[in-house]
Amino acid sequence: MSEFSLPVRSNVRILHFDKPNRTNAAIRLAGQIVATFEEGPVTSTAPETWDRHGILAAIKRRYGSLTGLAERYKTDKRHLSVALHRPYPKAEQVIARALAVPARELWPDRFDAAGHRKRRQKAARPAQSQSKNSTSQTEALR
Repeated sequence: MSEFSLPVRSNVRILHFDKPNRTNAAIRLAGQIVATFEEGPVTSTAPETWDRHGILAAIKRRYGSLTGLAERYKTDKRHLSVALHRPYPKAEQVIARALAVPARELWPDRFDAAGHRKRRQKAARPAQSQSKNSTSQTEALR
């Protein structure tokens, strides 16, 4: 059991009891318990899956804006903005550190099953048509 006191002039005491998977509290006023609270099982408040809107909302709750986060971690807010849409490892690490959530949990599609970053596949260039090559070769011969 732990006890939290309100400001010095107040005679209100909040008692907090920890039980496995439960949080209970009681408010004592002038030596008498005036209210008790019991919550259900303690669960994580973090979303099971993160999308860019959820990540941005969490950033805004903690830092006010992307600019606030960028100033706190001394980085450019444009880098952080890009990381919300596309892979940007350096900015992803800043966001993950700021939210205290692993980057592979924020962006699971950017990591493989072992937790290693997936390599980006370069887009295949379309093959040049044969007629275009033959035209340029005949022009070179003239």
